[in-house]
Amino acid sequence: MNREGEPPKNTPIPAWQEGYVPPEDADAYPRITYDLAGPEFGDFAILSASIWDRRQQVGFFGLVDDVLLQAAEKIPPVAGILLRLERGTLWVRRGNPFSHYLDDPDDQHITRGIMRVVVSLAQ
Repeated sequence: MNREGEPPKNTPIPAWQEGYVPPEDADAYPRITYDLAGPEFGDFAILSASIWDRRQQVGFFGLVDDVLLQAAEKIPPVAGILLRLERGTLWVRRGNPFSHYLDDPDDQHITRGIMRVVVSLAQ
């Protein structure tokens, strides 16, 4: 941590599957939790990732904003990106909504930015 209580730039943020943050890391910030959901029909999956941080002041999202902006730069809003694989192509695009924010009802200093990405098979 630096003098302002922020992690150094380009420091990896630990990530766990939603609901599986180890008890010893329950109060560790920043962190990422993720979930992968596939509907009962269709050839696509929805990946959601939550970026959690303890902000220094109410109304300021800081690191959460930075991470969401970096993700938005990687996934174009309309066309998405195609990832060519041996057995086909994956189409990765923004979910709707792509991102939004939630506060922790028990602690107003914790903020959560949620990002959704849709992955489907492209022909």
